Amino acid sequence: MAGTNQSTTQYCTDVQYMTKNEMRRFLKTNLIDFQWNETLGYRKKNAVFLDLRDINNRPLSLTKTQAINEKVERCFDLINELQEKVEEISQDKDIYSTAKKQIYSSFLRKACAYENVALSESYLTVMFTDVYQRSDPKEQPIKGYLDLLNELESNPGSALDEDYLAHLLETLEGTDELTSFYRESDRKNRYAVTAYETYDCCPVALIESKVSSLFDNVRYGKLLSTPLKALLLVYYIDYLKPFDAHNELIASYLGKAYLAQNGMAKGASFLPFEELLTPNDRLADVCKSVQLDHDFTYFVCYAVERLAPMLENVAHELSLIYARHLQEEQHRLGAAEAQAAKKEEPIEEVSPEDKPIPVEPIVPKKEVKPKKESDVPLVTEEEMRNVSSGVAIFTPRPALSDKEAKEVARYILETHPNIRKAQANFYATHCTIGRYYTIQDYKKATRCVYETARTSMDNMAKEGFYKKLQFKNKFVYSPIKQGEKQ
Repeated sequence: MAGTNQSTTQYCTDVQYMTKNEMRRFLKTNLIDFQWNETLGYRKKNAVFLDLRDINNRPLSLTKTQAINEKVERCFDLINELQEKVEEISQDKDIYSTAKKQIYSSFLRKACAYENVALSESYLTVMFTDVYQRSDPKEQPIKGYLDLLNELESNPGSALDEDYLAHLLETLEGTDELTSFYRESDRKNRYAVTAYETYDCCPVALIESKVSSLFDNVRYGKLLSTPLKALLLVYYIDYLKPFDAHNELIASYLGKAYLAQNGMAKGASFLPFEELLTPNDRLADVCKSVQLDHDFTYFVCYAVERLAPMLENVAHELSLIYARHLQEEQHRLGAAEAQAAKKEEPIEEVSPEDKPIPVEPIVPKKEVKPKKESDVPLVTEEEMRNVSSGVAIFTPRPALSDKEAKEVARYILETHPNIRKAQANFYATHCTIGRYYTIQDYKKATRCVYETARTSMDNMAKEGFYKKLQFKNKFVYSPIKQGEKQ
């Protein structure tokens, strides 16, 4: 019997770190007190105690058997492999930009779920461009989270403290000055049938001291590795819920930020930490068990089991993005070589007597009076280096892919009822900041008459998409970054 108990104890700890409810289901009986006490004893023999204490002032423990250590190490190896993959693709700006859009989009969808905001794929796609303009205040935390992800590589912060928390909260709420910081009212707590309480959130009076203790443990604690400290940040901020809103996003981001501050600046933003706090029955059981047994191991094992396949998926997606880019590049090179070969084909010589005599056409002179609009600002020769008289401004290859351009056009139509479809399509492919577009550009792109092109460009300027400028006797239109004043 003892051998059987020992086997069950080790299985329920080393193979799967079971909660008490999971052990009941595993043994198919509610009469598990003996086996459960044996399991707790086994875990205690292999536990270390952290300096960090829970709300009930009990120190959190971490069970460190060889099997658990190996699981953790395998997960952290995947994190390092992802870091190397990100560093590899970051050598090419186009691939890196595509990768960020694709991976970050999945994080934004999770952010929408946390914030209870419904945004279409079009909205999420457009958030990555200068076209995006917030139409609902509820969208701000999503755009703010994207801004934080984008800054993580270049500005991960130097330390975790209240100033850094304030920066995160300001960005998520889209403000330069917070009117409040920590939560000032308690939520209703639930109580377990034990000698201790379990909490939905930290009592207001303890928030500041508990957050301070968390940061001190992360800074100075020596029992946890850097990745484990990142997981501790994710769990403990969600456990305390120190803010009235955005706790899950701040918890997820802090885990990434800590790794970015400690040697992983390039790949931390690609870590799918947002998935760790997705509500589900097992997570609820895990978090409750951490509180009841003051055992952080429950969350660690849950996190590494959940992260491992997700890290592999992210790495696989990055490999696919890289492969697709190489295929497209090879296709472009092949097309360019074919075009070059075609140009090198011999041209049939024409004898001088066969050459037609050029006749210069007679074009009647017509005086063109420039339109006078005193309210249209003038631009200088230097600002119009790309303009040549009588010829539309050269339009560079658009920064958006065909798919992204369609999403941008769709977004414009959904948010601006005064913009027509042809106008939205034109802007989606002619929205490079710092360039100047003409009425002739619109006429050529949409195959319409001049008057329609003129009224269309003026309408888009009126709606805030272009700034209308005068250059000599013609008008040009320069894209405006959405949200900026004209």
